[in-house]
Amino acid sequence: MFGQIIDIIEQKRMESKREESEQNYRLLADNISDLIILHRYDATYLYASPSVNRILGYEPDEMLELNAFKLIHPDDIEEVRRRYQLMLKIGEPLLITHRVKKKDGSYIWMESHVKGIDEYTFESGAQILSVSRDIQQRIETNELLRRSEKLAVG
Repeated sequence: MFGQIIDIIEQKRMESKREESEQNYRLLADNISDLIILHRYDATYLYASPSVNRILGYEPDEMLELNAFKLIHPDDIEEVRRRYQLMLKIGEPLLITHRVKKKDGSYIWMESHVKGIDEYTFESGAQILSVSRDIQQRIETNELLRRSEKLAVG
């Protein structure tokens, strides 16, 4: 008879740490108020946080079937593309303000911090991480303030 004993304590510790890390990540992703999106440079989605449902009305899985450029307002699309190219060229994160179409067809203003997370070449199909915030109320409030200031002056 022949037997072998292998110490797997360290392996079990590592598995436990990995599971804990995944739980922490899931807790953050599920409860953050901002929208976290990962997509390729060609605008195909790879990941959308659960907050996409509250902000845009889509389920995270539905986003994987959409193209980001189809959701950006037609008047904003060229500026967003230009900013993406600049961000990838300089290799630094950028802030982009643009309108995004919700599932119901209406548009809201979003402020997106975008960052390339792999090679900064267009040919490589660079992945872009976007953390976006709904700023619709801020835009509307600023517009109301501008109108009231015009009335007060004029």
